[in-house]
Amino acid sequence: MGLVGERSQTADKSLSRTLINMLTIMKFDGSRTMHEQVIEMTNIATRLKTLGMVVNENFLVQFILNSLRLSMACSK
Repeated sequence: MGLVGERSQTADKSLSRTLINMLTIMKFDGSRTMHEQVIEMTNIATRLKTLGMVVNENFLVQFILNSLRLSMACSK
């Protein structure tokens, strides 16, 4: 594999780690609507899929619910 291929793989791995981190720690802070939060998280999962990392739908739903949980607790 050439130098370009190795750099591409390194960039993909770095991007994958960044996207996974964003997906797992994202919290709803009220700066956007809940709908926008869900769409953004779904888009991140789609980007991961294009990099060869499929996010199981059940995990995605759990990540989304966890990101919204604090908001729902505060609204009670």
